[in-house]
Amino acid sequence: MAFHFRIFLFWFLRVCVCGGGGVSLSRRVDLRSSPFHHAAYVRCIPPFALRVKHSDVGKIKHRTQAYPSPSFFHVCVCAGQLSIAWNAQASTYISVTAPCLSGTFYPSFSDTHSLHCSSRFTPCFLFSLVVTRRVRHGHDVCLIANTHPHASATACSEFKVRPFFVHFTTMDADELRQLAINVSSDDIAVVRDATKRLQQLLMPQEIVAMLKDSSATHALRVLVEEMEMVGSADIFHLIGRVLECVLTQSSKENKVVLFAPTSQFLVEFIVRCAASADTAVASSMSKTLYRLIAVAGDSVEAAAFLGPCLNTHFHSEKVLRLFDCDAIESEENKVVCTFLDNWTSLLPFMFEATLDAFENDPLLQANYIVASGVACRTVAVPSTLRQRTMDVLCTNDDPLCFAYVCRFWSIMLLRHEVNGQQDAAACVSAVMPAVEGSERDETVTEAIFDLLGSAASTQAGWDAVTGKLPCKSLQVRLSSTSPSLRLSTLNLILSLLTSPHMNVSFFTKDLLLDAWQTRTSPDDMVRLALWRVVNAALLQESLNRMLCAMCASFLSSGAHEENVAVRSLKLTAAENFLRHSTLPENIKVRLSQVVKLGLYPAGSSGVSLMTKD
Repeated sequence: MAFHFRIFLFWFLRVCVCGGGGVSLSRRVDLRSSPFHHAAYVRCIPPFALRVKHSDVGKIKHRTQAYPSPSFFHVCVCAGQLSIAWNAQASTYISVTAPCLSGTFYPSFSDTHSLHCSSRFTPCFLFSLVVTRRVRHGHDVCLIANTHPHASATACSEFKVRPFFVHFTTMDADELRQLAINVSSDDIAVVRDATKRLQQLLMPQEIVAMLKDSSATHALRVLVEEMEMVGSADIFHLIGRVLECVLTQSSKENKVVLFAPTSQFLVEFIVRCAASADTAVASSMSKTLYRLIAVAGDSVEAAAFLGPCLNTHFHSEKVLRLFDCDAIESEENKVVCTFLDNWTSLLPFMFEATLDAFENDPLLQANYIVASGVACRTVAVPSTLRQRTMDVLCTNDDPLCFAYVCRFWSIMLLRHEVNGQQDAAACVSAVMPAVEGSERDETVTEAIFDLLGSAASTQAGWDAVTGKLPCKSLQVRLSSTSPSLRLSTLNLILSLLTSPHMNVSFFTKDLLLDAWQTRTSPDDMVRLALWRVVNAALLQESLNRMLCAMCASFLSSGAHEENVAVRSLKLTAAENFLRHSTLPENIKVRLSQVVKLGLYPAGSSGVSLMTKD
């Protein structure tokens, strides 16, 4: 009798624990204990793997039991059908979502619940188990576990279940706020823990999944609200990077989710942060906002929502933040300007503010006019703004305003053939009288030469500049003792040499010789500009012959140069001579030694002056 009892007990335990054959229970989970120390919350199901063999269909496949909680789940695949049974506290329900199920099931509340799906069920699909427990003040706290199927070649399927965004749905507003605060804590351990938890919760792939689930979307909205209340720049940088990745990597389907009505709070959050008075917060969302604008530009519905948001938050000086004035030719500026032109009223506002600044705020004018120049590379310059700026170029009665306007046209014309065809000749003609009258004026010379250099990067501008600018005007400034005048002139010569429309006939030998005299200037920037000019000139055969002998002789003389950047350009010139010139053999030998020694030749003053101390 005892023997038969032991046999029965062994069989019973094998069926209960192993599910009959070949199926192992990967781990047991306490569904009742909370990682956030609140007894009413449900703990998430940790990662586990469940292997289902086709030959085992009809046997119990998985059992997750809470101990010592009364909560109990029993998942069964039987004859191609899915059954789930559970025993839980009152006010708890389970929903099952799968391709074979139409909708989510909410059984009536009782001590024991069960759900049987009569639809055909196969192991290879994505399904979700959602357990919701109603806690304080009637709020729902959800437990969500998603399965990811991986079919193998051996006719079996493996389900991997992991906590998707369970922690969010099990935290209330106070806990989310504390998590946001902890990211900027003075305690390094607290910061590390909080950052790690947020990074786990706010992975790019999880954000989109959250936005597809109503309970997780609500939790994400709460977190966003708490982040704004805390105002920590650290946490904004963290979520800013995540959202940038989400917007960069999203598929077409996910982009639809991002601009769905339930997700619009996230779009508004990004826009508000980018327009924040706190520049640290605003900078954390600048790239994210650009990605948002780029994504919205592909959808009429998304653009129609984002446009008014931008109008609301950027209809002020903050509009300047939307332009990258340090990269005027960037594709990002083109995308932003196109969107603003099509979906907002911000560009007309900015152009009007620019005109108003001419009369009322010269300091603000500097910022507005640069941003307007960037915008006018994509959209047409308003006629009123064109006329106002041309008047300034012609009259030149306010040096500060004149410099701003020169910069405006310089930005508009740089390598922009359409703008060049329309306005380059007029700009060159307008400033040419000032060229002769400001040979000793450093500020005006810099502004005019910047404009002429940009104009010359277009075909119409090149023709206008080379037809009206006498080389004598450049030589006078090169012979000056003013480093600023010399630098501005060398920069213009470099712009002319590197123009796509360059014609070597403009460059006289006297001009190049006067430029060469600046090699001994005590100003590092002047010497740097000179060697940039030299390297650009050496690429042109006729100009190479003009500079070859004196330049090679100077390079092989061993003249010391303190500035590393200048030494690098001199090394480039020496290498160029060795490859392409027909110099005497003794000069070539000395140049090869210069090249061999490189940037830091032995016996340089920097090394010889080092002490053993």
